[in-house]
Amino acid sequence: MKFFTKKSLSILLAVVLILGTTAGLTAYASPASGWNSFQSDSTNNGVINNGTPPTAASTTATAVALPTNNPSGNVYSGVDTTSVINDGTIYTLYNGGVYDAGTGQGGARIAATTTAGGTVTNILLDPDASNDNQLSVPYFNAGNNTLYAATQRSSLIYSTSSLSGWTTSGSASISSGGVATFAAGTTGSVSTTISLNDPVSYIYLPTNLSISTATGSGIYSITLDSTPLVSNGSLTSYGTYDIYNGPTGAFSAGSHTLTITVSNNTASTTINQIDFYRYDWRVYSVDYSSATPTVTMIVGDAAPNLRFEGQPNTPINYDSAGNIYWGVYGGTHSYYQYAIGAANPLHIYTPTVTDDFYFAGAVPVTDGKQNMIVFGSESGKVYVLDPATFTSISTSPITLPQAPGQIRSTMVAPEGGEGNGYIYFTSRGTGSDAYLWSIQISTITSSPYTTGSAILNSNSGVSTPVISNNNFLYVGTSNYSTDLFGSVQAFDPTALRKQSTYVYGDGVTTGSAVQASPIVYSIIAPPSQVRDYIYFTTNTGNGAGYCYSYNGTSPAQVWTYTNTSSNKYSVQGMAADNGYVVWGDDGNNLYLAP
Repeated sequence: MKFFTKKSLSILLAVVLILGTTAGLTAYASPASGWNSFQSDSTNNGVINNGTPPTAASTTATAVALPTNNPSGNVYSGVDTTSVINDGTIYTLYNGGVYDAGTGQGGARIAATTTAGGTVTNILLDPDASNDNQLSVPYFNAGNNTLYAATQRSSLIYSTSSLSGWTTSGSASISSGGVATFAAGTTGSVSTTISLNDPVSYIYLPTNLSISTATGSGIYSITLDSTPLVSNGSLTSYGTYDIYNGPTGAFSAGSHTLTITVSNNTASTTINQIDFYRYDWRVYSVDYSSATPTVTMIVGDAAPNLRFEGQPNTPINYDSAGNIYWGVYGGTHSYYQYAIGAANPLHIYTPTVTDDFYFAGAVPVTDGKQNMIVFGSESGKVYVLDPATFTSISTSPITLPQAPGQIRSTMVAPEGGEGNGYIYFTSRGTGSDAYLWSIQISTITSSPYTTGSAILNSNSGVSTPVISNNNFLYVGTSNYSTDLFGSVQAFDPTALRKQSTYVYGDGVTTGSAVQASPIVYSIIAPPSQVRDYIYFTTNTGNGAGYCYSYNGTSPAQVWTYTNTSSNKYSVQGMAADNGYVVWGDDGNNLYLAP
């Protein structure tokens, strides 16, 4: 199952002006090489300061196929995380397909690909993550030459293909072949006792409960004991695909009564296949100091009932003190800090009111007196923690001035999180509009907070913004209720005022869905040549990598490269280093554009 979902060792506090390779043009650049975490470094601001990326209309890409085990031909593997780059090597966490113990293929894997030549060295990270999508962007610590990556796996906790022996009531009946039928226009239920080997609170529960006509309608519910897993679900002709996200420890190991009820169905409805999955996760370190990488599980346990429950779907972010951070959706409902090299490294923050974290990466900031770690959540709250204690600085999280909806964006601190700078992020909204937000760092520890907001032409704000060295803010949008249209929009970051022209698409009638976080390269002089180059991907069936230029008034497509695999969707964005931009797709291709 896939949801929709992303540094060097210290915060980048300064940039160095150097003369660009094109005569007369000045570009921002940094003496350091690497794109070591989501959106480059701990600021999470995807500015390309490490070499000149491809800016020619003739740019093309090389497709590198990552090893995949797909014995049945219909495995939904793929690259769903942005790569990180260090010293000319691209590190990509991906779903390598079904794990095969005999060959060692499949499972959650790390591909180390050279920018020069595209040579792949591939290692197994988590064999238990067999054909599970991986959504957490890893972090490469250049100081100890170690990659840190979080993996998720789904484990089947209950499955049946026959309802023979179940108890029926109302209009429900069960055939000799184990198919339950619910007669049209009445209410019926089937129930049985199931056994859970592990405690569970987060369940993915696909079934083949289907109404017999494509235009039919009706209501269904699924309960475990007296707890609704699904309430008032709408029947379809192609089965059900639901998620129960309950409080930690919602169901203990042992016996429970499972009940499925159908009512108000306009046509006969049947079911005989039920699968329940539990999600859990681990965090690994991969030491690349020697020719043979060393894989170590640093958070988690081999025993299933001791593994942390939920999905680690945020990027792994870091601060200058040697801590890494990630959040979890479902299961433990918590955010985590891991102090690299500490005797007791793991610290856990669990909100007092249950909350979740999806794509919501953290950023380290300071107001000059207090160091802080800031991240958003599914409830639309903004959490501000003290990294020294990993506890909340204020008595309650920040409540934004209007209903923001889910915050599925990583926080961005483009000025390095210093002084009177701002944090930027997006949220999904609660209706037809998503939002772009800013919070002034100097006001973040106490109310009233200095915030700003702007409406995005989107109903799905999950893209992390980027602020260029020419002081334009760019963000991607997607409209999944309007045939997957999307856009890249430009704003003045100070006033959050939208520019008059879209950079790409319009999100309504043109442009494909951009769930990716754009990255940007800036030409800053002479004035007649000032412009930004914006790089992004599209998450649709015709997914591609794009480069657009923008000078504040006129956007232009510079180049595009359509993904070449059989599954072209690119939910993640690009990484850049030393003249290359890199992205992947759901067909397990990695694309290198020099």
